[in-house]
Amino acid sequence: MALNVEHLLRTANTLEQALLALRQHSRPDDVMFDLFRNAAIKSFELSLETAGKLLRKALKAYSGNPRSVDALVFNDVLRQAGRHGLLDQPGVERWLAYRANRNNTAHDYGQDFANHTLTLLPDYLQDVRQLAGYLESFTKPSEAILARRVTADSTKKYGKVTQQRQEGLVSGSYSRCSMPAHEPISLDLAPRHLQLVLNLLCQHTPHAEVWAYGSRVSGGAQECSDLDLVLRLPGALDQPVTGAAALTLALQESLLPISVDIHQWAQLPESFRRNIDAAHIVLQTGQPAPG
Repeated sequence: MALNVEHLLRTANTLEQALLALRQHSRPDDVMFDLFRNAAIKSFELSLETAGKLLRKALKAYSGNPRSVDALVFNDVLRQAGRHGLLDQPGVERWLAYRANRNNTAHDYGQDFANHTLTLLPDYLQDVRQLAGYLESFTKPSEAILARRVTADSTKKYGKVTQQRQEGLVSGSYSRCSMPAHEPISLDLAPRHLQLVLNLLCQHTPHAEVWAYGSRVSGGAQECSDLDLVLRLPGALDQPVTGAAALTLALQESLLPISVDIHQWAQLPESFRRNIDAAHIVLQTGQPAPG
């Protein structure tokens, strides 16, 4: 299932030529500088969209429901690409930053912002050509590989929490909305990623108690494994937490390189609750709701 990357490489070559021309017209007061700067930014935007379309095609090889891949927002396409090994986690973070910049260029054509975009483009050129080379030789995963991945994901979901702290695991760093009474068992998540999640929880669901569970708690998580969260409303566990939809959207639009699955405690069956209760970490205790 090799993918045709000819158009992607052409956009990269066009971008490179625009950058080379900029070096010859480096005076900001030169109209040719504006011309080639705008050409570089437009080539970048086109190249990024082309890369996204190719990643969607590749991801459909891992899904039994191609429409679900089509429904993914661009950032989640990148996260799923990381989950399936099409990008490594640092690569996912860089591509998320490229996408965030592209979204801004679509609404802001100011000189300062455009010049900032130019500083990203040499690294982008390297990344897009590396991706093109990988996708050009991409082969559809075998049924056996897909079956092993599904089995691994399901067995890691509710394993026992490991008591052994491992290098790089997180066990602190709480926002004003997140103050557990005791230090939790380690969570397999980079400190900067945890802080991003905590900030968004505090912003969108400040009154919720939030538990993490799954492979990032029980152990055995891979670099791009999902983070599983459940939202609870202290004192009213049968009621859903407000702000969950806004939280989901904020996480999608963030630079977090992994997907976050959010569940409402009030909407889970009892068997599911027991599994989570047996192995979880409290990330946020929540603020008291205003009287």
